[in-house]
Amino acid sequence: MIVLLSIAGCTTTKRKGDVSKGGKVYHNTTALYNGYFNANELYQKSMVTLVDQHQDSYTRLLSLYPYRDVKDASAVIPDLNIAIEKVSRVINMHRVSDWTDDAYLLIGKSQYLKQDFETAEKTLEYFVNEMHPAKLTVQKANDVSKDGKKSKSKKSARKSASKNSGKKSNAKNNAAAVAGTIDSKFAYTEGLIWMAKTYIERERWPSANYMISKLESENTDPDLTSDIHVVKAYYFIKNKNFSEAVAPLTKAIETANKKDKARYAYILAQIHELLGQSVEAGKMYGFAYENTKDYNLEFNARLNAFKNSSATTHSSQDVLKELDKMLKEEKFAEYKDQIYYTKAEIYAKTGDNEESEKYYRLSLSHNTSNNDLKAEIYHLLANRYFEKESYLEAKNYFDSTLMFMHKTDERFAMTTKYANNLRLIATNLETIQLQDSLIALSFKSREEQEAIAIKIKEEREKNRKLQQTVENKSPVTMADDQGIDRTNAGRDLSTMSSFFAYNQNSVRIGKMDFERKWEFRALEDDWRRSAKSSGRSNDEDDEQVTQTEKLTDAEFRTYMKDVPNTEQALTAAQNQIQKAMLNLGILYKDNLENHKLSAEILEKLVSKYPDFEENCKALYYTYLAYNNLSQKDNAQHVVNRMASNFPDCSFTLALTKEGYLAEQMKKLNTKENLYQEVFTLYKAENYKAAHKRIQDTKSQFETDPGYAVKFDFIEAVCVGNIDGKEAYIKSLENLIARYPNTPEEIKAKEMLRFLKGDRQAFDPIIYKEGVEAFDLEGDKMHYIFVVLYNVDQNQLNEAKKEISSYNSKFYKQDGLRISNIYLDTNES
Repeated sequence: MIVLLSIAGCTTTKRKGDVSKGGKVYHNTTALYNGYFNANELYQKSMVTLVDQHQDSYTRLLSLYPYRDVKDASAVIPDLNIAIEKVSRVINMHRVSDWTDDAYLLIGKSQYLKQDFETAEKTLEYFVNEMHPAKLTVQKANDVSKDGKKSKSKKSARKSASKNSGKKSNAKNNAAAVAGTIDSKFAYTEGLIWMAKTYIERERWPSANYMISKLESENTDPDLTSDIHVVKAYYFIKNKNFSEAVAPLTKAIETANKKDKARYAYILAQIHELLGQSVEAGKMYGFAYENTKDYNLEFNARLNAFKNSSATTHSSQDVLKELDKMLKEEKFAEYKDQIYYTKAEIYAKTGDNEESEKYYRLSLSHNTSNNDLKAEIYHLLANRYFEKESYLEAKNYFDSTLMFMHKTDERFAMTTKYANNLRLIATNLETIQLQDSLIALSFKSREEQEAIAIKIKEEREKNRKLQQTVENKSPVTMADDQGIDRTNAGRDLSTMSSFFAYNQNSVRIGKMDFERKWEFRALEDDWRRSAKSSGRSNDEDDEQVTQTEKLTDAEFRTYMKDVPNTEQALTAAQNQIQKAMLNLGILYKDNLENHKLSAEILEKLVSKYPDFEENCKALYYTYLAYNNLSQKDNAQHVVNRMASNFPDCSFTLALTKEGYLAEQMKKLNTKENLYQEVFTLYKAENYKAAHKRIQDTKSQFETDPGYAVKFDFIEAVCVGNIDGKEAYIKSLENLIARYPNTPEEIKAKEMLRFLKGDRQAFDPIIYKEGVEAFDLEGDKMHYIFVVLYNVDQNQLNEAKKEISSYNSKFYKQDGLRISNIYLDTNES
């Protein structure tokens, strides 16, 4: 009889209502201690790991859920996979137990922590639909024992798991707390909260809003009230609707525990600051300062309280004095970068941009490891210089920003766009500056040039010795330790010329020497004819560099090799300036939509260099700029100048000759029709006819690069099919050399790989390609190829074993598979 009872108690196939009281006790106990409890321990451990891994950036809005803000959750994936396995067994083997809904909830929460939000959404939707308390067949008899007393509730355990996320759990206490019957409503409400969070991550805003409304209307548990307010605030913050986030966050502070209360207050203060509400922000920073035990939060709350009080109850000077006192205290030594940053922000609020920039730079010079703060300052300075139309400095600051800004930062894409848009602009500005400097140097005497070259040589020697003393430090750390302004961070120094004029310090020294002798000179031709007295001071001789050594002729020629010392070289330098100015006029219009600056530099170009061969084009873009500025009179004046000076220019005809554009379109259509004719012959594999047609009509398209590359590609294929493999390879290599960075170049390289079919397929001419950005499409099948070349079967098996182990450890739930593809290098 005992054996039969044991079997009845162990069965997992009976319906919940048919399980005996002894069987129910067995399933509840086994589900708890063999499955759920251990899984929950792993979940709590993972939560602690994520919270410890997260580093708050106090220059940005803090996260309401620190464990969610971790960029890479791979460290906890193995433990969470094991937790999911354990509670999955609870569901499969002990579905009749009272822990089934808890198991589903824990799976959903674990998937959320893994940042697998799509799978978490499916799990939690099943939980919400199937685990509603009204659907669960929990017998009232289970709620009341034989003596009429209620049995111990497991609500305390579940509350501990959700309210104290990130804390190490105590196994013994948890085991005692969870021993008892189920409180389904508490678990279900917690599930709704996680469901709302998951919808928010998936950006399913209507569903998230509905879930939050459901929580607000149905929740009767005061222990979850704060969590509901927090998830509502999270919803508004993720939507950038900060004003709406104030009310729920204020309510969350009223009901949260002290640790969370301080964090929520800091976030609310940040929101008030974003909304321009300095008084409210100052009060909430003060509240956070008084209620936290976290030193970093306390310190930053104090600084921000100072910053916001400077605009309210305290004068800026009083606050700045307090900050100066902090700078002198030893305990704040490692926080000087943040104190200087706060001073800079205060000066910025008062409109003193010069002082604010000074303290931003001091913050950078004292910053040794706070990359988030570096990114913030570089980004701020980049935007400031961009607004001042100092595009060269702005570009360099945007480049520096990208070195420290996380790719997940919402500003990263726009910062990258600005940096890219300014890259060509900066290149042309640098060309103008460099050529101006070289032209100025060309008018100096041999002795003056030698003096400057010696200064440069001494400066280089000083830098070389400095580099030797810090060779164990990274370039980034050294730059910041010495307060170096890293506005050239984005440049590839390995490709820069050794010529001294490319060194900005050298150029500045040369410029100072030039101005000392010739005073300030505007950039103009024949400037020397109107040279005035140099106005040297009496102590100028004291400022001259002592020539401790003479340059050899070889060294002098190296330093001066790019200085235009002949009429031909001078003309070439001026031509570079002219082309750079034209490029800038076009780029200001196209990349920045700064039509005013575009018109200014193009007018300057045409006025200063009236013989420039592309002035008609320059005037055309000047016309477009004025037109975009709605300056019709100026635009018409430009058209008149074009008609007078360049009557036969295509740009002039486009503006003055009726039907000219239609005529050009007709010619373009002729090229397109010709291309379609040749393409049809090519697709029909009539290679000889296609090749002959290309040869006969080459003059009609060879001056149009867009069509020339298309025809030349078809011609290369035709040659290959007519004359054989060697001619095919030669034609493709010629095409690659003539048309870099085109779709046809990529196709030609792929074809060369197949044609060569051996180690030559790895020729640099084929693999000298740019790396394109990869866009992840999560809803599509993805294949990852691991290429093993010249390995034996044992090495192949070992590699497959390692890959399989990695997939099992980190992606066990994803069903990844491995298969072999054997390639024969003897076949093409």
